Amino acid sequence: MYIKKFGKDKANRIINKQIWKGMSEKMLLSSWGKPDKIDKNVEKWGTFTQWYFGEVTFFLRTVC
Repeated sequence: MYIKKFGKDKANRIINKQIWKGMSEKMLLSSWGKPDKIDKNVEKWGTFTQWYFGEVTFFLRTVC
């Protein structure tokens, strides 16, 4: 399922619960599941999103 969605290399990383720079929100959701909390800051240059998994926080950036 993940291979069709993301390609073989990324699918293997997702299955192994790895994270990497450039990972999309869909990939993080597939790898770690639904976060406990999501915060979003929208600025004129883009959006910063924080995904909280217990004591672990992931910062994602979308540039406009």
